Amino acid sequence: MSLACLCLLVAGCKQSAPVVRPNVAPPATYTPTPNSGNAYDTYALAAASAEKKIPEKIQRSTRLWPADYKKLDESLGPEVNQLVKANAQTYNSEAQPVSPESTPPYADGWRLLVETTSHRMEAAARERDWEKVLPLAETLARLGARTSQNGVAGALLGRNALERVRRAIAPNLATMGEGQLRRLATSLQRTLEETPDLSPAFEFERQQGALNLESLFDRLESNQTDSIANELGSRGGQTIASLKRLSAADRNDWLRALQGELDRHIEEAEAEVREPAKPAAAGRKWYDPSKERPWGDLTQNYLAQVRLLPALERTYLAKTRLLALTALIVADTKRDGKAPADLSKYPPSLTTDPYSLKSFLYRAAGREFRLYSVGANGLDDGGDSDRDGMTPDVTLESQPIGG
Repeated sequence: MSLACLCLLVAGCKQSAPVVRPNVAPPATYTPTPNSGNAYDTYALAAASAEKKIPEKIQRSTRLWPADYKKLDESLGPEVNQLVKANAQTYNSEAQPVSPESTPPYADGWRLLVETTSHRMEAAARERDWEKVLPLAETLARLGARTSQNGVAGALLGRNALERVRRAIAPNLATMGEGQLRRLATSLQRTLEETPDLSPAFEFERQQGALNLESLFDRLESNQTDSIANELGSRGGQTIASLKRLSAADRNDWLRALQGELDRHIEEAEAEVREPAKPAAAGRKWYDPSKERPWGDLTQNYLAQVRLLPALERTYLAKTRLLALTALIVADTKRDGKAPADLSKYPPSLTTDPYSLKSFLYRAAGREFRLYSVGANGLDDGGDSDRDGMTPDVTLESQPIGG
């Protein structure tokens, strides 16, 4: 056989090489069961009911108006009661990854329920009716903490629920009674202690990333590139053109590279939550910038969201611990006439700063005190923060003065 013929044969073999697919099990179909005792089922059934009751126009709206909230309040009372009922139930997540072109089940319903419950809690807080506020705050905090373990989408829903609790309660802590403050702190501490670590969320994102890749290459082989273009947006034209030109063997190379980048994202994100926060190194990249990455837009769009988890988790832990701990400090100040001198009397589950992995920073003088986290830069900036209490130091959205 001539060298030319051998080269043609090798080239032909390269063109016909099968694409090696991710080892992805098909997402299981899960049907929530009434009275199962699993809070996930209770939440899911309440969300499904909410989606049936509320017009799609409201469900899809990015901003709700007073008339929308009136509709929610009038329609979703039984569903809010279901959420309150779920407080006492254990939570075993049955959330499943979905392909990029699909909508996660119950997502719209859960958003409607968070909005409705938050609106009721905020109205009661304006009236300083803490006996109405506290059960709703506990409901939202528990829901937020639990859904935060369902990957990035669940963590974003959870962040919204927990933020609504803090914004309603934090500015008013000094007006609450000592017993109410301790009830709030106990409820939040219980929620914190029952929340699992990020392992389930990382595993969810590993499965989600693999499913994203499988869907991507299925659509590519079927020449369904329009949906890929819609997902990639304006930056995706060159990537799609490159995808269309790939041989089967080249697709294998891209797929293996993408799978490796997913693993790298997860490994580095897992390591991040185990280490103290520190200032980002200027110009530091997670990949080797000397090597070409023609699939970079695919990584950014379909795989990189797992890197949001450490920041979302630290925000959740810092803000929730700060709220619970501040409630206890204000309660003790009401009882003793002065703020505690230090944090040594409180449990580490509340006093540990998830950014530094050391104690929160605290200073007290008479009835006044300052409590804060070092935040993402890992530095003590004296409690200085922005209006959201996020940078440079992390604080509650409002710093109350001890009773």
